[in-house]
Amino acid sequence: MFSWISGNGAQPAQSQSEGLRALSRSSLGGIGTVSRDSADTPPSRQLFTQLNVAPVGSHADASDIVQQRADIEEQRANDEERLKTLHKDKSPLEEDGYGLLTMRMVYAWDAGNSALFWTHHGIEYEGSYRQDGVLALVHAIALFKITIVSQVWITVMLYWNSKALMAQWSDGINGLDLNQAADRVSQSVGLGVLEQDILEECKRTWAIKRNEVFIFVLFLWTARMIPEFRMAKNSLRELWSIDAVKDSGQPLLAADGCTVLRLSPWLRILLIASVPLIRAVVAVFIFIAGCDFICSQSGTGDVVLKGMCMWFVTDVDSIFLKAFSSQNAQRKLKSLRLLVKGEANPFSDIMPESWDHGLAGLTYGSIATLVVCYQTGCFGYASEVPLFNHTKAQLYNFRGMCHEYCTHHSTQCG
Repeated sequence: MFSWISGNGAQPAQSQSEGLRALSRSSLGGIGTVSRDSADTPPSRQLFTQLNVAPVGSHADASDIVQQRADIEEQRANDEERLKTLHKDKSPLEEDGYGLLTMRMVYAWDAGNSALFWTHHGIEYEGSYRQDGVLALVHAIALFKITIVSQVWITVMLYWNSKALMAQWSDGINGLDLNQAADRVSQSVGLGVLEQDILEECKRTWAIKRNEVFIFVLFLWTARMIPEFRMAKNSLRELWSIDAVKDSGQPLLAADGCTVLRLSPWLRILLIASVPLIRAVVAVFIFIAGCDFICSQSGTGDVVLKGMCMWFVTDVDSIFLKAFSSQNAQRKLKSLRLLVKGEANPFSDIMPESWDHGLAGLTYGSIATLVVCYQTGCFGYASEVPLFNHTKAQLYNFRGMCHEYCTHHSTQCG
């Protein structure tokens, strides 16, 4: 071959082009043959001739092509549905009354359309073909209302009880607020002489030998409530960010029957108003009432026991779900997932992996510490600062001074 090239190096360009055309014709022999008068043939007919495809000459041929393209589009739509799982996470619902209400509302709104969609597209639907019915939705709504009423009612009772206990402290002692009374106690430590009314109040606080028990129980209570606030936040983020139904033909559920792909606009609004917003309001109310209830106690045992009592209130929704729903309904709720984007790392641009490697825990721990610091007035050291000048902070400061006085003069405090 090299000798042919070297021997014909001066061959005219026209001969080389004819050789290339001949080689092209021979290589296309299995595909189609180009005639000499192809220059007179329209480009579209040349393409059909080269590909051995006859031009559309009948309505039946056109129908076949349309059907083929419809099948391709159908396959593409199915592939797009499957590809959604590659870019998003399947987030489980909380196993409580809020999660049960979400599940029932989604299935009621879907009304079996997802099963029809996947069956029509030739994909086996793995969920239930039978609709839940009105009774399932009524049960979920009733359980949801009972949960909310029970949580709010118990919390209100405890809150008013704690307010009544805190009212005697908010009025002060002999016209003095608690900070001023604490200063009197501090000044009397060296003298050993204290006004009788203030001394009587110090005797009450002396029942709690270690003032730090309030810090410990408040920290535990805050740690217990942080997941409640996070659940409300995550629920709002997931319901807000999940895909929206763009036309009536799109399914709400995936072919597995337990993955929610998208929500209609009205269903999204109803779920956001019913689940994350109400959960957040109840969590805030319970948290504030719990802090007041813990700080108003006057005995070490009472502080610990009342803290555990408030802990019970937050589990009412889970308790009612397990007590008043069937095992099959709980299993169904446990398997349901929302296809949403995962929670974003707030420090992804600076430290991509640090959030999951401990920074998240340190952040939430710092939040809990700051909350306890606010409740106790920076552990009594900043109770006179306007930001911390509230009854609970003043009471912690007063208890600290009384503890110091009674330690030096235990006979007076009994």
